[in-house]
Amino acid sequence: MGNHLPKRISMHKKHKTEKLSVKLLHKIIPANDFLYKIKIKDLELCDFCQDKSETLLNLFWSCKYAQNSWIAIENWLHEKDILAKQRMIDKLDGHRT
Repeated sequence: MGNHLPKRISMHKKHKTEKLSVKLLHKIIPANDFLYKIKIKDLELCDFCQDKSETLLNLFWSCKYAQNSWIAIENWLHEKDILAKQRMIDKLDGHRT
């Protein structure tokens, strides 16, 4: 599986992904539930679904829009056969699947 992106763009995406990971791990992405508590937002509802309180869990997992995004990502991974390739790599490395 070759990377068709120029190295500069590929490294930029990797850096952005790492920054997001660090922010998630340290809970420094301000979701509406926090912004509401410190009186920056008038409502704590999710900006996307307008159904539940926007917590990090809702924003990245429970929200129906987040779920649709994860389904689209999973479909893309299947389409590109990336999941099967990763399972093969895991088997070669001795990991259980």
